[in-house]
Amino acid sequence: MFDLDDFVNKYVIYADTSSLMCEKASDFFEIKLLSALQRNKKKLRILSNVEGELNGLARDREKSVAANKALTTLMYYRQFKILEYVNYQEKCIADQAFLHVFLNERTKYDICLLTEDKRLAKDIILNIRNIDSTATEYELAAVQLRTGEPVFWDIDRLDAELELSDIENYSIKNENENYKMPISFTLDNSATMVGERLDSFKKAMFEFVDRLKYNDMDKCVEYSISIFDGFKPRLIKDFTSDNFNRAAIISGQIPFLGKSLDNSLNALERRLAQLDALGRQYYKPWIVVLSDGLSFDNVEPQMERIRQLDDGNIVYLPFMLSGVESSKELNAMVTYKNKRPLVLIENKFKEMFDWLYLMLAKRITTPLSEGFKLDRNLLKGWAK
Repeated sequence: MFDLDDFVNKYVIYADTSSLMCEKASDFFEIKLLSALQRNKKKLRILSNVEGELNGLARDREKSVAANKALTTLMYYRQFKILEYVNYQEKCIADQAFLHVFLNERTKYDICLLTEDKRLAKDIILNIRNIDSTATEYELAAVQLRTGEPVFWDIDRLDAELELSDIENYSIKNENENYKMPISFTLDNSATMVGERLDSFKKAMFEFVDRLKYNDMDKCVEYSISIFDGFKPRLIKDFTSDNFNRAAIISGQIPFLGKSLDNSLNALERRLAQLDALGRQYYKPWIVVLSDGLSFDNVEPQMERIRQLDDGNIVYLPFMLSGVESSKELNAMVTYKNKRPLVLIENKFKEMFDWLYLMLAKRITTPLSEGFKLDRNLLKGWAK
């Protein structure tokens, strides 16, 4: 729970142009933060550079509404005497001014910047903090308001968030779009996946596949999905089909992991044979398995198939749902080389699919002839 009273008492707070213009942050600035500052007799700090940017954007046809609304909000703050105007003399963009001001003031008090800018948040939290010559006991922080509620930027995932933002509007390079990147999903929809857990999983999964299509990555990335379905697991999406029945992913199905893996592996082998026959080149396929490891059938034959494929020909990525402690169930998903499943922390499905998306985008923008390593440093905070 974000306690605004504690927040305004702990930090000297600055606001960036991006947060002041954020549509969903209106209530935060006009009601919540304003009230908290009044109650605690504190002030919001605004750099002259930010106000200068807002005045400039107020003349922009597309951004004038948001900029004028932000200027009106600052006018209210002045009227209530809860705005401290910081006149930064040098002519530069606000981001540069923030870095200079925070560098100078970080040894005096705890400072926080309200910003939607990932790069600026990274510079504030990580880069300035790591300058040894200005080491201090005081804290540097950054808060985002894109959901309408204040949330601290996650330091552990800031690099990953930043990299992901860099490819949000990514379009595949022409020289790579003729190469296919097959990825096979075997997904658990047994009784383990129920209620909020299933909802979180489906939301993250659907965002992942929608993002592939929206950013034209589906020209290169093609995927299959195999799920449990009573006594007969089925493939709800093959590599060459455009869409799949999203309503088919329901919970409470009987966990025949072995049969479901068979569906995935058969579909993958068929697709690779098709690509070979067409003379089409493709990246090393990925096999992604998400399961609690519990299966009513024998999984070992399928693990042996994966072991045979995994000898330099595929990338095997097993993910284990948290809360499963049985070594038997964990070992069921282990291939050779002691490749144990990554265990998701809580229900961090969004982080898992964000990571997969980021790794896929990096893979398909790397020449086919070059090696590629998954960045496991970005697992911190959501898998172990």
